[in-house]
Amino acid sequence: MEAVVSDFSPLLFGIQSFILLFGFFLIGFVKGVVFGDPFRTGFIHFVGSFKLYFGLWVPDKNLSLPLRFLQIISGFTWECIQNIIGFWVSIITLIGLDVRSIELVNGIVLIRLSHRFGAFALGRFIIGDNSIEPDPRNLLFQHEYGHVLQSRVSGPLYLFKYGIPSLISAYRNQLLHSSSWVEQDANRRAKNYWDTYVADEVWSYRANPIIDGSRIVNPKWWEFVLFVIVFFGLVSLPVALLYLSIILN
Repeated sequence: MEAVVSDFSPLLFGIQSFILLFGFFLIGFVKGVVFGDPFRTGFIHFVGSFKLYFGLWVPDKNLSLPLRFLQIISGFTWECIQNIIGFWVSIITLIGLDVRSIELVNGIVLIRLSHRFGAFALGRFIIGDNSIEPDPRNLLFQHEYGHVLQSRVSGPLYLFKYGIPSLISAYRNQLLHSSSWVEQDANRRAKNYWDTYVADEVWSYRANPIIDGSRIVNPKWWEFVLFVIVFFGLVSLPVALLYLSIILN
């Protein structure tokens, strides 16, 4: 019996990774030539792409060691749907928009752009405007972290339970968006987190109001069951149709 020999080469992998990261530097350099400051922009792209690729391996330092280990695993399993989407949206953002900085903080990847638009979270990736900072006192960051916490607890349900409802709420009425149940849920989760891990009172009730009577809305067990049924139904349907087409022919 022939021995199975792995084709993986650490040296080749390292060279390929460097070429990829250097490619991001060139993209940033070219953007910098057009818009100004090419070396700074190239450096941001080089370091930023490295942080994007390895950001899921950096856990929340506020958690205990066992929970940090579980969070790393969760990023590639339980939360993989929104993290995959967040990763590619971040890559496209880095290539196509003016990224000022990328930070790894509290177990998330924070991308800060140069213009104003607000912020949004996809799994462990937060993309915000030039006012966001990796500081719990920052009004945007303290709220968006609540959506990160929603992702941790809901896993594969995140987009359907919180992400899409939040997007619909913002589209329908921006003025009342902060009072919607999904944003109130994010505010309450975030405030509980910051109250636990930050000694001083940092929450801004004016910028991120918490309405009396609002509550944290956790996913129900039957929502996970329904997701599994729908997911495997959608996956198995093309396979079943292909099988039928083969046997009928």
